[in-house]
Amino acid sequence: MTENGDDIVARLERLARRAETSKTYVQEFRMMRAEGVADVIYEAMSAIVDLRADIYRAEEAILDMEFKK
Repeated sequence: MTENGDDIVARLERLARRAETSKTYVQEFRMMRAEGVADVIYEAMSAIVDLRADIYRAEEAILDMEFKK
């Protein structure tokens, strides 16, 4: 969770969706390379979800070991 209570993955997803559909131009240039930004954000989201799953599995393994004692 972030300071304001939003989940970082949810915030990254909103940003990626906004980047994918960005049509903001200054003169003839797009403000950001939305496709590249979106790709990086989606990769980060995937990594975060995988890490959370790893942490959950590790915590469950610790609890199982303590329960079996």
